[in-house]
Amino acid sequence: MTAKLHLANCYRLGKGIDKDEKKAFDLIKNLAEKEYVDAQFQLGYYHYKGIGTEVDKSKAYEVYKITADKEYINAQFQLGYYYDNGIGTEVNKSKAYELYKVAAEKGHDDAQYNLGKCYELGKGIDKDEKKAFELIKNLAEQEYLNAQFQLGYYYDEGIGTEVNKSKAYELYKVAAEKGHDDAQYNLSKCYELGKGTDKDEKEAFELIKYLAEQEYLNAQFQLGYYYDKGIGTEVNKSKVFELYKIAAEKGHIIAQYNLSLLYQLGEGIDKDEKKAFDLMKNLAEKEYLNAQFRLGYYYDKGIGTKVNKSKAYELYKVAAEKGHDDAQYNLGLCYENGIGIKKNEAKALYWYQKSSENDIGEDKSKVFKKFEKLAKHGYVSAQNKLGYFYENGINIEKDLEKSIYWYKKSAEHGNKIAYYNLDIVNTQNNQVIHQLKLNHGLFLDWCDIRPSTKAILKDDGELNISIYDGQPTVYITTNDPITSDFFFNSHEDNDVSINFPIAEITYEGNLLESFSKYMDDENLHKLYGQLFARKTLIGGKLIIKDFNSATQTQINALKFYLYCAYNSAKYSIEIPFNNLFTLNLLPKIVTLGGIELNSHIKLVKWMNNLYQEEEKNINIISYDNLIPVSQLRKSLVDDSVNKIQPNEKLSLDEWVGDAVNNNIASWTGDFHLFQGLLFNKNYEIEISKKIAINFIKIPKVNPSDKSYLKIIKPSTNLEVSLISNNIFSFNNLSTFPSIKVNNIKSYTDYIHVLIKCERYEILLNKDNIRPTKEFEQIIEEALNSMKPLKALQNVFDEFGHLFPQRIILGRSLKNIISNLSSFNIDNINLKSPIFDSLKPYLDNLNVSYLLTPKGRIIEKSDLPNWIQNINNLEIIEFDDVIPLYKFLEAEKQNKIDDMLKNNFKILMTGITDLKDLDNNDIEYYKRINIEPSLEDENYEVFGSVISRNHSKLEEIYVNFGSYDFNGFFALIKKLEETSIDIKECYVLWMIIEKPSELLVFSPSNREFQVDCIKESIILRPDKSNYYIKTSFSLSLGNTIFVHAYYSSTNYEPNNIIKLVKWSYNYINFQIIKSTYNTYNESSNNFLTNTENTIDLDLHICVLCSDYKNLKFDKIDNKKEGKHSLDLSGYILTKDNFNESLLAEINEVGDSNYDTV
Repeated sequence: MTAKLHLANCYRLGKGIDKDEKKAFDLIKNLAEKEYVDAQFQLGYYHYKGIGTEVDKSKAYEVYKITADKEYINAQFQLGYYYDNGIGTEVNKSKAYELYKVAAEKGHDDAQYNLGKCYELGKGIDKDEKKAFELIKNLAEQEYLNAQFQLGYYYDEGIGTEVNKSKAYELYKVAAEKGHDDAQYNLSKCYELGKGTDKDEKEAFELIKYLAEQEYLNAQFQLGYYYDKGIGTEVNKSKVFELYKIAAEKGHIIAQYNLSLLYQLGEGIDKDEKKAFDLMKNLAEKEYLNAQFRLGYYYDKGIGTKVNKSKAYELYKVAAEKGHDDAQYNLGLCYENGIGIKKNEAKALYWYQKSSENDIGEDKSKVFKKFEKLAKHGYVSAQNKLGYFYENGINIEKDLEKSIYWYKKSAEHGNKIAYYNLDIVNTQNNQVIHQLKLNHGLFLDWCDIRPSTKAILKDDGELNISIYDGQPTVYITTNDPITSDFFFNSHEDNDVSINFPIAEITYEGNLLESFSKYMDDENLHKLYGQLFARKTLIGGKLIIKDFNSATQTQINALKFYLYCAYNSAKYSIEIPFNNLFTLNLLPKIVTLGGIELNSHIKLVKWMNNLYQEEEKNINIISYDNLIPVSQLRKSLVDDSVNKIQPNEKLSLDEWVGDAVNNNIASWTGDFHLFQGLLFNKNYEIEISKKIAINFIKIPKVNPSDKSYLKIIKPSTNLEVSLISNNIFSFNNLSTFPSIKVNNIKSYTDYIHVLIKCERYEILLNKDNIRPTKEFEQIIEEALNSMKPLKALQNVFDEFGHLFPQRIILGRSLKNIISNLSSFNIDNINLKSPIFDSLKPYLDNLNVSYLLTPKGRIIEKSDLPNWIQNINNLEIIEFDDVIPLYKFLEAEKQNKIDDMLKNNFKILMTGITDLKDLDNNDIEYYKRINIEPSLEDENYEVFGSVISRNHSKLEEIYVNFGSYDFNGFFALIKKLEETSIDIKECYVLWMIIEKPSELLVFSPSNREFQVDCIKESIILRPDKSNYYIKTSFSLSLGNTIFVHAYYSSTNYEPNNIIKLVKWSYNYINFQIIKSTYNTYNESSNNFLTNTENTIDLDLHICVLCSDYKNLKFDKIDNKKEGKHSLDLSGYILTKDNFNESLLAEINEVGDSNYDTV
């Protein structure tokens, strides 16, 4: 056999003989069929490359699979590669990992390399960069070329080891000298940037130029970049264009982006903005982030297209949300100036801040520089912020003159906060001072306060306005009007007042001469008031009436509602609380002006006006630094007034307290608590795009200090995926819609070791949640569609497949180790001190390190520090997970459940006229088209022919066949001579199959339960009665449909089939031959030519329902209609019921009936 194998290779390569790939293939194939394993392996290669045969990667896969099962090491590796890349089969990363591991353990170098890549990238196994590093390092030491390059890359990027640029350079150089293209490319980058070696741009240029000449794509782009920037050579824009164009045509994304910029600017080529736009649009459609931003800019400025501010805004928003800082700048500009969207100063500031935070870490000076750049480019809100920085010495030394300058610049463009902050422009100063009467005293009348009749200070003093960064303040009770935080507009003792400050104002000026010389002490307070406030807070105030009379449930609900509304408005956090409670059932909320906020819309509008809108309705809500007027006149300031406090004053967080965990609002944004979970095609969990639920009761948050070691041995790939996504309960996953459970056995030689430290438990019970109106409506539309399963799939792909009713926050570590049969698989509670409790188990498991969810290695020696750090919460478990649709009302749940049972159903029905047939014919073939198209050709059709007067015609037989995606044929025969005009007849038809097979499922007849029977009987000339036994019980009112087929011929039966009797588990049919004399003779005599017997296939359909009519989806050109069931089937009635049918069958004998 070895000689024949050698001969085949000679034919393949033309060595010592004329090349003949066909002969080579035939020899290899012959040897393979004789189970010669070397030949079988080579046969896979022949099929893969198409040597002497057609390229057939599926056959290559099958051959490699057979050979791998014989433990042929090269085939094991090759099969792993096929699974890895989806060659001849579906992609299966887990199987690829398993096969690489098997081959690697046998010393296969390529398998070891690919196994390292699996660990590096987390392909088919949990990511483990340290294992990847060790595997690649071992291969590199054996001078495996790819591993030498890869090890350099690991040192370069710090993958599985510490960053070491010198070692990276050395390894790149070793691999490059052996001709490794990627290593040569990376080596050039080392020279360009001085990484691990002295900077040498000339050497970098020469290396890249050589690679580009070898048509190495990245080098062609990089050489263009070098010519563009003059790195190691002279700037040459023409060569830049040529090289970018070459790389772009080969699909290089960045080259395509840069080529667009060259066309836009006319560098190296004639300016062509239309080409620039088209290139950028194509890239943006591929979701290339920089292109999405740049396309927005093109629309913004009308480059290569018409100006479209709305599209510019949309694209800036897409890119900004993905973290593009330039897009964040421009999105802030859109919100500030109303470009493509309504003006919103709060959102403008938010995006300016986000743009400033990118890539700046803790360097506060960079924050200042970002805002300085924005301010100089005309960003009004940034100018105000810069003034605030200079005024208060934030990130920069205090400079009042510059502060005034920037406040003035911002105020000149209409910024209201800057207007209040500006203390140099006298016109504005006077307006603020006079509007708020800041230079007046305060006249007290028990719980009321008003400005004094006359001013105390001159109006040319120093006015300072700063943004208030603190929390809202809640006042529980007050009995003394003279307080350092005075609040007014009298309210009862049962009321609660909440101040929402947005700015703090201080005013200092010289005393008016009229005040300082006023000597009438008796009338002093009548004209100038009792107190003077040096500090005031402006903003909004809400009063909760009769708060103390409310129940604790109402109080908790109201606290949570206000807390959510405040956080949503101020911090732009999306919290789905719009249907949380009906506000008019809670304590009354009124504004300072007496307006009642008795609906969600009113409350949110009030909050948004305060924190987001440019035009704000603001008032003085608090006075501070109060000085008695009498002391002020004498220049004697006694601080005793400032020490008087209200009976109880709390921050909003303190007041809300246990009614809601203070973090719930931020957790909502950070962890997407109220969004569904969905599985992508790789069984990875993602957060849904849309929110499907509103909560109607406050989510309960319980603190937890549990710590435990969890050891799990998964048995399937799906379980591995669930564990990786923090779902540890695998029960009933097959009942979840939109998730195709993969029951493929996973690698069984590994266990998952997890350490969990719980901090909080969030409970989201379905009884406390209701679906959003949008979700309910779109579900209703899906259920009413002709393709409900596909429509529901689309809904769940947007809103989520699953929803956890219990979420655990805390911290976690994990590792995957070889299976230890001696170790019990269970939860092990860890006692304090946790590390001391944990260490013996880790020692027993031989675990030296663990991994964070982000892949960071925590050595065992570092575990005590990790345990002590209780910050940086993450979701460590989703529990009590249910299908998202279980939040819907019971009726919708039942409808979805019914579809998911995947039983036989009536998928579509119709009535088709026969006016195009010819009465002279005996047999007819009528094509019936259906819409929408089906997804499969495997289904059954039942029906009958009826007259114009809606009577069933027994003498005309109809059967159905030639099924395809778009319809079928009705085969119609006259079984006896009749005068009926076939042109005035109709065919009633219904399609029966499981909804999941065809996807089409009309809503017209979903309530019918359907059972199907297929059975062959032996048709005898001397017998007319036949009995069928069913596996299910028949009931009064059931409808029976039956069609017959000859299984061994192409002839259609010319028999009349009638229901005679029925009993609980039996049906008695009468089958008699047609008496139509003109019927085709060869068919008519068929029985006599087949030894008097023939097999007849019966297809029987049983409908169970209380409904007497069948609704039809298609009646010629009409859209709806219904007909009685007995027009197309036989209804089981008392008249045709025979309780003694079984006895009759037994009397006839077992040989005379057939059973199903």
